[in-house]
Amino acid sequence: MIGRAPPRPGTGVLLLALAALASLFAQGCGTVEPWTDPAFERSDKATLKRVGIYTAALPPGTPAAIAPLAERIARRYVHQHRDFLIVSTGKRAPAGVDGVIVLDLKRLAREGGDVDVELVARLVRARRPGEAWRCVAARRVPSDHEDLKNLVERYGKELGPEAAPYAAPLFVVLKSAFDTMPTPALDDEDVLAKIELED
Repeated sequence: MIGRAPPRPGTGVLLLALAALASLFAQGCGTVEPWTDPAFERSDKATLKRVGIYTAALPPGTPAAIAPLAERIARRYVHQHRDFLIVSTGKRAPAGVDGVIVLDLKRLAREGGDVDVELVARLVRARRPGEAWRCVAARRVPSDHEDLKNLVERYGKELGPEAAPYAAPLFVVLKSAFDTMPTPALDDEDVLAKIELED
């Protein structure tokens, strides 16, 4: 992976969360169905770098904190573990971007101590029509998994108690989707710009 930014405050929480995922995935495989446009390597790799993140769809009755929670988890994960530059969140069509990561939450249901999550993540081009990548991901994840306690506490403090039960499930499912993303080609200027971005 190129263009890795140096550690920033809060990175330790994310690293602890990543270390915990082995035990989570032992509980069941879930669903991860990625697709990348075959033209990505030829047409998008050098031009689709600066992207926004936007939550386009939520299930009826979803708490208000969920859209900012999903976008914040997505921004931090992509910033730290993928080579895209996240320059905007929460806007459908931000100016000056190459594309937008669109999050469509299809299912978000609390069942006992678990949350059942299904989502579609899409990388939509801004300069020409069409999707460059998408992934359908679904999984049932405990809200209060002991190994993700720090992550849950962090997002509970940032976004309130309404967000806390959904933090670990959304992190696990978003990670499984984003790990299938293609990789853009960053030049030296892009790498410096990525370092300057907030996590």
